[in-house]
Amino acid sequence: MIETVIRRLEILTLIAVLGCAAACHRERAEPSIGVGYVSSNSINLRDRLGATQYTVATLKQGQRLEIIGRQHHWLHVRTTSKQEGWIEERHIVTQEIFDRFEKVRQAASALPSEGTAKARRDLNLHLDPDRKSPAYYTLKEDESCDVVKRAFSERPPRPKQPPDKKEYEDWFLVRNPTAVGWGLAGNLDMAVPDDVLQYAEGKRVVAWFILASGPGEGEEAKPTILWATTSAMGLPHDFETVRVFSWGSRKKHYETSYIESNLRGYYPMEVTKDPPGFSYFAENKAGERVQYRFELQGNRVKRVSAPQTLARGKKALEHGKTRKNTHGKR
Repeated sequence: MIETVIRRLEILTLIAVLGCAAACHRERAEPSIGVGYVSSNSINLRDRLGATQYTVATLKQGQRLEIIGRQHHWLHVRTTSKQEGWIEERHIVTQEIFDRFEKVRQAASALPSEGTAKARRDLNLHLDPDRKSPAYYTLKEDESCDVVKRAFSERPPRPKQPPDKKEYEDWFLVRNPTAVGWGLAGNLDMAVPDDVLQYAEGKRVVAWFILASGPGEGEEAKPTILWATTSAMGLPHDFETVRVFSWGSRKKHYETSYIESNLRGYYPMEVTKDPPGFSYFAENKAGERVQYRFELQGNRVKRVSAPQTLARGKKALEHGKTRKNTHGKR
């Protein structure tokens, strides 16, 4: 009887030793060859490659993975919970790319917001303002973000586009608590209230702010709105027109309190609360970038910066006096 028990213990011990040895062998056979981060949401981790595959885990964006093998465009990976499986290479960014995105995040966090925007559709955010640049974060449709910078790049040729013709597209550097990167400006809409947005007249809003609360409360509130617009993509400057809208209590619609057109304007555009006002940068006649500052006095806008001459394409306008108020005109 005792001999039988001893024999069983020996067999169990042997099985345990062999299992440990096999596990150690697997660890030695499949060392980590790199680190990656999941760049998409809800990605299936497959147990094998081939016609018959099973999902062993569902991976989330930002999840850290050890890379332990590679086969064509598939990577053999190990999760932090020691689950192993296969994932397509396009769903992973390397440690280097991840670190570079962190630097972009730090830089973007130091820039002032030029207004909130929403994604028209799911939007990949790139490391640089270029379609071929690595993408990591994704904005979901209608997800909000802050626009902090603008750039442009040459657009890939369209079908039948003349070889000597170049087209350009704008990019916004955006941020929110969970994402950062460069997104195509054409897939982002500034979240301007609809009763003001109707006055865009085909131009694209590239910055906007609430200057003052205005009359009304809650959904009935009619705040004073500041925006900057542009008429084309690929321009060397950020905007061409600055405009302030105030609610007209008598006519019950928004009216223009201030407008400046044909500018060569640049970010940052910023607002102040006490007293309410705003500032922006624009080229003067000498081609220098100069800051222009204004205060909101009721429904009027008054310049408080030093006299300058604004450059306007081939023309220039003396900006040493307060412009005539265009209140009531569209």
